[in-house]
Amino acid sequence: MLIIEKKRDYSNDVVEPKILVLQGISCASKTVVNNFLMGVLTVKETIKIIDEYPRSIRAKVFSNMLDILNLYVNHFDIFSKFLTSTSRVVREGEVHMRDYRFTDKDTFENFIKEDKMVEYVVNFGKYYGTHKEDLDSLFKSKNNGVGVLDIEGVKKLKSFYGDKVVFIHMKSDVETMVKRLGRRNSNKDDIKKRIYEAHLQMNMEDVADYVVDSRERLDIVLEKILNILFDEFMMKKDKIRIENKSTLILDNSTIAKGKKRAL
Repeated sequence: MLIIEKKRDYSNDVVEPKILVLQGISCASKTVVNNFLMGVLTVKETIKIIDEYPRSIRAKVFSNMLDILNLYVNHFDIFSKFLTSTSRVVREGEVHMRDYRFTDKDTFENFIKEDKMVEYVVNFGKYYGTHKEDLDSLFKSKNNGVGVLDIEGVKKLKSFYGDKVVFIHMKSDVETMVKRLGRRNSNKDDIKKRIYEAHLQMNMEDVADYVVDSRERLDIVLEKILNILFDEFMMKKDKIRIENKSTLILDNSTIAKGKKRAL
């Protein structure tokens, strides 16, 4: 059964791309939502989350997610990742200008001096931030973008691009975060660090454009995200109306890829 509002109008008058920025404490479903919108949320990741729910609702949650997925891919092009920069070394499997704009410390500091960075932070002696050129390229591509930033990065992005940036605060609490970190087998030092950082990223309801409670079921979280997309983001030019229902056959890699078949 489709849980999203059935009577809503699946259309809007947005004609320019925007960037959706997710912010919140650790384990607030930011990466899951980000990967869903980019079309790279794996079936394995999804099942791992759903397995934490009571057995009696797992099938329903998965079915709801497929309905939400159908609405998303029928009405929106897959969101692009807005590229961020870093001075840390490239890790195995990472690719320059796909995963990050990789650079050395001196070059990054020159970017800062030349006012080429919209925002940046220093973590463990390494620079991380957003280059103006990469955001400009995303807007020129005429595709919506999505990414994850801390609150300071979000504020700077909003001050620079205004309404072109939609800020969603993924609400959670320290107790929920610690429970989820425990399932990941995080060590005590990592948990302590994240608890400290959490207090800097919580209670952003007054400054966020939207607040989504990440403690709810995943299908409900994604439903709320999708409703925001319908209100705020540019849709496909040739929209496939929901009356022409279709579904997706999952492959073994991602939940947002597959062949369509008529119901």
